Amino acid sequence: MTVNDVVEEYYRVLDEGEYDRLQELLTEDFVHQRPDMTIDGRDEFLNFMAEDRPEKTTTHEVNDLHSTDETVVVEGTLYKSSGEKWFSFADVHKIVDSQINTIRTYTG
Repeated sequence: MTVNDVVEEYYRVLDEGEYDRLQELLTEDFVHQRPDMTIDGRDEFLNFMAEDRPEKTTTHEVNDLHSTDETVVVEGTLYKSSGEKWFSFADVHKIVDSQINTIRTYTG
């Protein structure tokens, strides 16, 4: 799997709620830095996504993707389950051994 494949799979499984597969894509010490919080650890992230996030059935649209050997930057749009645009985002993914180690999210 290329780094782009890993990141594209991340959005697919997140949108489909495939949390077992999502776990496989993340390092154990995964960190997600968001404008509103930092989620530290793969298990904490999986729990947040499955149980605590405010909108559980969102859809990520990837509008553009830029990558190097270990960094993937995604520009996209997040939609609510109703199809309404929620916000635009840019995610910076750091990849280690074909798994996502960190994501830094910027929203606009």
